Amino acid sequence: MLEYVQSLRLEQAQKLLQSTNLTVIEIISQVEYENISHFGYLFKRQFGITSREYRQQKGL
Repeated sequence: MLEYVQSLRLEQAQKLLQSTNLTVIEIISQVEYENISHFGYLFKRQFGITSREYRQQKGL
């Protein structure tokens, strides 16, 4: 169950990275992560790249 909820939160963060100009810190807060490094670890584990790299690849 925890992995499912984490996956949903990370997918929401991914959508926010694509569709907003919010900073990564603001996005992390919106998807209710308190630990930035833990979020970074989970994001990279799920998507294979960091949130910053993801945003750069999408040209945002």
